[in-house]
Amino acid sequence: MGYKEVLPIWWSIVWRGALVGFLAGFVAGAIIGFAFTIMGYAEVVAPLSSGAGLMLGILASLWATKSALNKHRLRPESIAA
Repeated sequence: MGYKEVLPIWWSIVWRGALVGFLAGFVAGAIIGFAFTIMGYAEVVAPLSSGAGLMLGILASLWATKSALNKHRLRPESIAA
């Protein structure tokens, strides 16, 4: 398998992961930032937002990989979900 076959798969993973990871991290950070600032715990916003962003980024990359593999038909039909 050469670069011409691998590059579209890689790009599918990258753009899906970046877009979903960014959006999920942004929403989670905004909610955490707003809620904890209103409650008077502004000092914990950065660590909590970072942790939430990390977890959501991992989940987004897993989803992006699964989605790209399914799109490019690189998994047998019996396990593709």
